Amino acid sequence: MKTIQRIAGVFLLISLIVGGIILVRTGGDFSQLSNEQWVQKEKTFEASQITQLRFDTSSTDVTVIGNTDTDQVLIKYPESQNRSYTIIEKDGQLTISEKYERIFGFISLDIDFFFGHKRVIEVMIPKDILTKLTVEGSSSDVAIQNLIVKEDIQVELSSGSITIEDSQIGGSFLAELTSGDVTVAKVKSSDFSLLATSGSIQLEGVEVTNLTEIGATSGDILLGNFTPGKVTELSVTSGDVYGNLAGTITDYTIQSHTTSGTNNLPQDLRGGNKQLQVEVTSGDISLQFDQ
Repeated sequence: MKTIQRIAGVFLLISLIVGGIILVRTGGDFSQLSNEQWVQKEKTFEASQITQLRFDTSSTDVTVIGNTDTDQVLIKYPESQNRSYTIIEKDGQLTISEKYERIFGFISLDIDFFFGHKRVIEVMIPKDILTKLTVEGSSSDVAIQNLIVKEDIQVELSSGSITIEDSQIGGSFLAELTSGDVTVAKVKSSDFSLLATSGSIQLEGVEVTNLTEIGATSGDILLGNFTPGKVTELSVTSGDVYGNLAGTITDYTIQSHTTSGTNNLPQDLRGGNKQLQVEVTSGDISLQFDQ
């Protein structure tokens, strides 16, 4: 109990210190914090220098767009007195990192987050130069469009949405997020892995060659015109799984189960050359086949 009290006391002390600093800086007028001056900046790199792109962000949204009419990587980003970005190219990897003003050298103060303001880093890049794309963020929305990535796309978020459209991935699409929706449309990938704690997952016109793994704690999985690969594993704790799959039901070896809800799939069907496993704790399973 004493340990818990000490920890609570430390957090209370830190809160009072940070609050005092903000009070001194603003003279009690907290609206000054939301009127921070922002400057839009740009930076370019030759496309021949870049094979990998990595983002380390806190609350800045990320947009990556592939373009066939450029031989440069163009980065557009906002900066202010309290927020800036480190943009470094080393050994073919372009890394964009977000940083904030620090109090006492270790406390990051993201004032913009508390006022609900969202800022965006936009990267325009030749659509087929990347071997790998990685995004790690705390509270960011991520949008990826019109890319051909030779190996992997990896996205890890605490909260925020993920949208990826009109893209091809030679290796794996890997995504993990705690809270937020995921939309994937017209994407081809060798492997597809997605884990979400809270939020809806929608796939439309997605084609996977090998393994698909989709897991959600709370939220629905919607598969529209989905072409599965060799193995497809879908699991939801609280939510529904519905949509339509390419092929006929006899193309699949099926194992399905719902603890509380309806299920239109066979619980155990053998003979197909593709494996389909669907597990739902509380919710319905409703999957149709194109043929």
